[in-house]
Amino acid sequence: MNYRFLEDVAIADIAFEAFGRTIEMLFRNCAIATEAVQCDVKNLKKKITKEFEVKGKNEKELLYNFLEELIYYKDAEGLLFSSFKISIVKKGELHLNAVCKGQEVNSKTRVFTDVKAVTHHMFELSKKEKQWYARVVLDI
Repeated sequence: MNYRFLEDVAIADIAFEAFGRTIEMLFRNCAIATEAVQCDVKNLKKKITKEFEVKGKNEKELLYNFLEELIYYKDAEGLLFSSFKISIVKKGELHLNAVCKGQEVNSKTRVFTDVKAVTHHMFELSKKEKQWYARVVLDI
């Protein structure tokens, strides 16, 4: 598994840590973990494609902005995603281009909980040996 939920980190929130051989794989795994908190990702249809770009001055800020953008689409358009294609390039600051596939939440969507935001509490991103690592706490 490329992510796991952390039971004893946050009392009223949900925490997870994710891993990836590349920074793009890490971001993808963080996105899947964020969506998995909210719904049964495996049963989401890939009916809708949403493309967007986010920026950040470093990898940590970029990850935060990316996950917040996923939450925005859930809140503003009722979209949850199960597939993520991510590319990151440096043009002065870091630019993340995402192609996300999923569906609108409807009466058949099995929703678990509502993520309100990504918190800065214990937010971590680093490269350890040959693997990228992140710890994220989500406000629910």
